[in-house]
Amino acid sequence: RAFGGHGRRPPVGGLRVARPGRSREALLLVGAQAAGQLALVVVIPFLTRVYSPSELGIYQVALSVSLVAQPLATLRLEFLIPVAGSDRGAARHYRLGTAVLAVLSVLVTLVGAALLAWSSGDLASSLVMVGLLLFVNGWTVLDNARLIRRRQHQRLAVRNLLAGLLAAGLQLGVGLQDLSVVLLAVAVFAGRTVAIVVTRGGSVGSLGAGRVDVKGADAGTDDQRYGARRASLAVAAGTVANLSVYGLPLLVGATHGYGASGQVGAAQRVTNTPVSLSGQALGQLAQLRTSEIVRTRRPELAPTVRALMLRTALVALPLALVLVAAGPFVAVPLFGPGWDGAGTVIALLGVPTALQLCVAPTMPVLVMLGREAVLLRLQVGRVVLGLAGGLVPFALGGGYLAVCGGFAAATAVAYVLTAVVTTREAERFDRGARDQ
Repeated sequence: RAFGGHGRRPPVGGLRVARPGRSREALLLVGAQAAGQLALVVVIPFLTRVYSPSELGIYQVALSVSLVAQPLATLRLEFLIPVAGSDRGAARHYRLGTAVLAVLSVLVTLVGAALLAWSSGDLASSLVMVGLLLFVNGWTVLDNARLIRRRQHQRLAVRNLLAGLLAAGLQLGVGLQDLSVVLLAVAVFAGRTVAIVVTRGGSVGSLGAGRVDVKGADAGTDDQRYGARRASLAVAAGTVANLSVYGLPLLVGATHGYGASGQVGAAQRVTNTPVSLSGQALGQLAQLRTSEIVRTRRPELAPTVRALMLRTALVALPLALVLVAAGPFVAVPLFGPGWDGAGTVIALLGVPTALQLCVAPTMPVLVMLGREAVLLRLQVGRVVLGLAGGLVPFALGGGYLAVCGGFAAATAVAYVLTAVVTTREAERFDRGARDQ
């Protein structure tokens, strides 16, 4: 059901059968995302031969910081735009999110540029990259939410493809000229900006498809429910969630330096390949499916969430086994001399990465259901477990590989708990929808 079907079997329990077009929609989104992200993966071996682990470590730290800060910059409004009760409310969410994003990104970039003009330190370079990456990544998710609301999956697929191809091509050009690592962030900024502009279409005032059906609630009231409390909970949950995913290079950098962070960052680029190839598209697909169910209050959310997780697991778990088995043998042939440690990190991160691919696309459901407090508790628990798992080996004198192993094991346990709680909340929604 989650990835679309041909509707040949009768509905079970009165649930609607997915339309045939949904399978094509899923394949289009995932295929375009995979092709775009594959281009970014292909350039990694070239970049690791041009830049040292310490240089790429600076870029990786900047990328991690920008992704951790992104929920604050967008106020998590990208999850509210698809399910807003009115087009006016959706447009208001979009304008507020882009305004806050622009202000924060410009401030960070200007501070970094000022420091860079004063000196050429790593901190200055990192801040410039953080500002650029923060803006373009935040703008991407906000504008993607417009297309999701309008169900323009073809534009979304083209955007996914173009963003990856353009960013990869520009990064390759930067590497060929052996230019500053800062320009790798500029390449991502330019590539994604062009992709958004080319595929944008429509005005901010016409976000909806004109057929929104909110049962039992006034549209304006529904939009106003996302006040300061919900926003703060959603932002905190998103920030903590990204910290649990992208915090490992920051943790290793703080405990063992930029060189070790570069090794971990390169390994994450490989282990995150399944996520980068299809994760964003799966998240978009999950929003397309679940936002319509939540908006129209159909009692179909729990089966859809389960199907999304299980169908993804069929691909994610075999990939995890491949990463664990092959990781130690592929690092040096893939990245070049001096990157031996990355192979062990690849093997250590295989299982939690697979679980992330299964669980992460369905987590926005909790925001759609107004269960931000539950999501925040889950995210905080995952970060605490991950940090504890990494810091205990460090306190006992272990190297960065021991830190990665402890972090990976604790994070895997946390993802399993998240899947259980998300499914239970979806079941709770379905019971309420049936009662109404």
